[in-house]
Amino acid sequence: MAASLAALASAGFAAGAGFLRSDTRRRANKRARHAWASVEARAMVALAREHVSHANLDDLLECRQAALAAYDGEDAGPGTAAGAG
Repeated sequence: MAASLAALASAGFAAGAGFLRSDTRRRANKRARHAWASVEARAMVALAREHVSHANLDDLLECRQAALAAYDGEDAGPGTAAGAG
């Protein structure tokens, strides 16, 4: 009986903690959305070019890494809108 009450209380606290961090998740999702939009825009520009250089691909990879890091709330790096919040 005591173990079931402890498990129920633990589940309630976990749900409450998730609910209370919803604003943090919203900001991280907004940062990530802007970062992925930047990746998309840069990829469209690169695809419009006749010849894609290694520098263009390196820039896209860097931008992609910034978009992935945006989920963790890390700095998305130069040229992205991760600071917009």
